[in-house]
Amino acid sequence: MIPRKDGSVIINCKDASNIKVLKDDIVKKLGKDYSATIPKKINPKIVIFDVCAEDVTDRDAFCDKLVRLNKLGDPSLFTMRVVRLIGRKSNVKVVIEVDPVTFKQIMDKGHVYVGWKRCNVRESFHIITVLQMLQIRTPFKEL
Repeated sequence: MIPRKDGSVIINCKDASNIKVLKDDIVKKLGKDYSATIPKKINPKIVIFDVCAEDVTDRDAFCDKLVRLNKLGDPSLFTMRVVRLIGRKSNVKVVIEVDPVTFKQIMDKGHVYVGWKRCNVRESFHIITVLQMLQIRTPFKEL
C-alpha cells in the first residue's frame, strides 16, 4: 500500500481475482464515500529506426503494411497504432504501440521489414528531461 499526497492510496494485488475481491470489499464496507478504480493497462511501445518518410504518409496503411510484410498474423486479433514520428528528413523513426504478445514477437526478432528495407527496433521509453521540465515551467528550489 502506497499513500499519496492527495489522500488517495495505491494498492498492488498479485492477480486479477484479488483486485476484484478488494474492489468489492471497498465498495461494500466504505460505501459511497470512497471509490475504487482500476487503471487501464498501457500497451508497450516500439521505436522503428530508419523508415522512409514516404512509407508513413498514411498511418493506417503503414500498420497494415507492417503486419503483412512481417507476417504478424491477423490484424483483427491485436492492436497496433502509430503514436508519433520523429524526424523530418527522408528517414524517420516511427513509434508504434502494440499489444504485449505482438511486442514480444517483434522484439524477439529484433527487426521488421518496411517496404524493401530491414529496420531495427528497440523498446521505447518516454523520459522527461530537465529541459522539458523547464519548458513546462515547473518551479524548482535554488541551492
